[in-house]
Amino acid sequence: MDEADNFRYVLWSLTIIFAFLVFFGPNPEGGSLMPTAVSLFSLFSSLLVIYLILKLVQKIRYRDNDSN
Repeated sequence: MDEADNFRYVLWSLTIIFAFLVFFGPNPEGGSLMPTAVSLFSLFSSLLVIYLILKLVQKIRYRDNDSN
């Protein structure tokens, strides 16, 4: 999990950048930029969700170990 912690800021920033590009970017009929932005936004947001779920599981697991 330490390796994933090193990339959390990169995941947050790339997700935010591509979210702005998708929601405030060029017209969807304007070329190939929009499908690429949507696919990259989906990729980075899914990686971010997986990271947050793993952090939640780790936090719950450590809290359970500390109480025993």
